[in-house]
Amino acid sequence: MTTERRSPRMRGVLLRRSVPYGLFAVACGLSVSAGWYVSSTAAAAAAAAAAQSHSEFLTDAQQTRHYIQSGLNSYFEVGRSGAVLLSADNEINGAEFRAFVNRLQLPERYPGMDGIGFAQCVRRQDLGRFLRILDLDGNGVRIWPAAPRAEHCPAIFLAPTNSLNKTAAGFDLASHPALAEAMTHARDTGEPAASRKIHDWPGRDGGQFGRVVLFYPVYRGATPRASVAARRRALVGFVFSPLNPERVLAHLTDSRASVAYEVYDDSVASSANQLARSGAAPANPRYTTFERVQVAGGDWLVAVHSLGSPVVMGSGAARQTLIGGLILSFVLLLVTRAQVDSWEAAARQEAELQASARALRESESEARAANRAKDDFLATLSHELRTPLNVVLGWVSMLRHGTVPEDRVEYALEMIERNAGQQAQLIDDLLDVSRIVTGKVRLELRPFTVATVVSAVVESLRPSADSKGVDLTIRALFQDAAVMGDPERLRQSIWNLISNAIKFTPAGGDVWV
Repeated sequence: MTTERRSPRMRGVLLRRSVPYGLFAVACGLSVSAGWYVSSTAAAAAAAAAAQSHSEFLTDAQQTRHYIQSGLNSYFEVGRSGAVLLSADNEINGAEFRAFVNRLQLPERYPGMDGIGFAQCVRRQDLGRFLRILDLDGNGVRIWPAAPRAEHCPAIFLAPTNSLNKTAAGFDLASHPALAEAMTHARDTGEPAASRKIHDWPGRDGGQFGRVVLFYPVYRGATPRASVAARRRALVGFVFSPLNPERVLAHLTDSRASVAYEVYDDSVASSANQLARSGAAPANPRYTTFERVQVAGGDWLVAVHSLGSPVVMGSGAARQTLIGGLILSFVLLLVTRAQVDSWEAAARQEAELQASARALRESESEARAANRAKDDFLATLSHELRTPLNVVLGWVSMLRHGTVPEDRVEYALEMIERNAGQQAQLIDDLLDVSRIVTGKVRLELRPFTVATVVSAVVESLRPSADSKGVDLTIRALFQDAAVMGDPERLRQSIWNLISNAIKFTPAGGDVWV
């Protein structure tokens, strides 16, 4: 009887004592399974991490090239404004030219641009008369080097006037092979051209990366220039601008800890052609891209390298997982033997902490992504808003000081009106984006004809297309197509589409609706 009474009690005791050991056995089995799983999936995880790292690098490299290209375009447009001024009036004097350049505030707004100058090209037989005229105008210079040549192109003006720029006065640009090559290209094509890297620009220390000089041809006002021969006959001289490429590119690009870049003025990446770099390139970068950006008269090669060490799973990850799992299993055995209830409470608390940590990491990642998107948006927006505003301020200042000839006043007003319209359109688009984000955009539905809206947009953008040399036409427009909708929103959409098409269509191209 006693044995029969004790048997159920003993079985209960054995059952309670076997629970921790059973959990220990299960935990050990799970540890072995986890180690095998980690070992079998390590290669796939490493490949996925490498793909993500490569995608992030390509994005940073593309943004770096975009900053370089768009920034260089803004620098080129500043120099082009001087060429436009001299093309309008070939007889402008030095004081007016220097006042125009000083208003551009080059040192503050365009770091790395040493100045903007003008070099007039004169045949050897006309050189003496040319120098006498300069002396009478108070702009006398001594042409150097004095070696005779068929044509001389001495620097007459270079502003802002400082001790370094004064040393370039009278320098015959045609005497330098690299500069002469760029001037010939600009003269024959009628387009701006950039010289190859030089180290001997007057008054400037070439340094490691040297200087690049931009040239803008200036022709006689109404002379036809349909052919190369006509452009050569009509040439007056060149507006030129020496650039320090290292300072220019440092100003244009933001500091990205994940990439380093190098810029070359040729298709071959060599130290002889190097114009700038963001820092010491890594010895063995994991990723590298080589892409070209368009520069006046040619291409520059941009090399972008990845920085930092890649995240790679260690070869002993499976072994560490197994050992860690066994240790945790042993700890689990000790804890469950001491107090099963306490272990369950601790497990629940640990699960909650892990969930909170994951949520915190996700929130931080989203916040960083939002900050990056905001920075990119503000950088692009500031550039887009500043470009038309600079043109308006430049022409208004010239009109106020009376430096615009009477026959160019109408053109100046058209430029002010066009760029003011672009500024207003950008602000309207920005306000629309704000309304969309806040959910306050409203549609005013009413019947209207699509043809009327499309025709009005095309006619508004036609001056912009004509100024760029793009043929803007309308095809197969149904005059009686009436719809119910918001004509103003449709006008904005069509405006953005056509203006982008004009912007990215080269001169001589066609845009049709």
